[in-house]
Amino acid sequence: MEEEKEKVIGAKQETADVAVEESDKSVAAATNAAIHDATGDSEGAKAAPKYKIRPLTEQAEREMKTLEFMIGIYCRKKHKHKDGLCSECQDLLDYARLRRSLCPFGDKKTFCSNCKIHCYKPEMHEKMRNVMKFAGPRMMFYDPKQAFNHVAETIRVKRRRKREEKERLKKQKAKEGKT
Repeated sequence: MEEEKEKVIGAKQETADVAVEESDKSVAAATNAAIHDATGDSEGAKAAPKYKIRPLTEQAEREMKTLEFMIGIYCRKKHKHKDGLCSECQDLLDYARLRRSLCPFGDKKTFCSNCKIHCYKPEMHEKMRNVMKFAGPRMMFYDPKQAFNHVAETIRVKRRRKREEKERLKKQKAKEGKT
């Protein structure tokens, strides 16, 4: 049983690693190509890499809205960009959207900080950590409702994972007791 789980996790890690290597190409170009591929545009389909891009669900859209809000705070304060996002921050948001749409966990995905697989490139991961670290505490001043929902979701996810881990250990002990 454990071997099967490890194989599945290994396969998901390989998928994430391949996606990370593929994402070294321009994120905007890959996203545009995937859109063309999804709409049946033959020219875009030829240029489209072999991504398994899923449309974002309602939950994923909420996460992306929160992420866009946090990147907006970061960009306004750190980069002094008044309207919209600077190109660096826009690239980060596009990259995050692409990574989220490629996530092998789909709707069962937690926040990236709680995830078993880290599929961001190291420099993008560091940029995202800096954004979260800076904008997270400041969210409360800009949109308290969104900040509260974000914190509540984080707590729910951590509790659920802890409960699942306890159940897994309980089943494992029961299985060992039978053999």
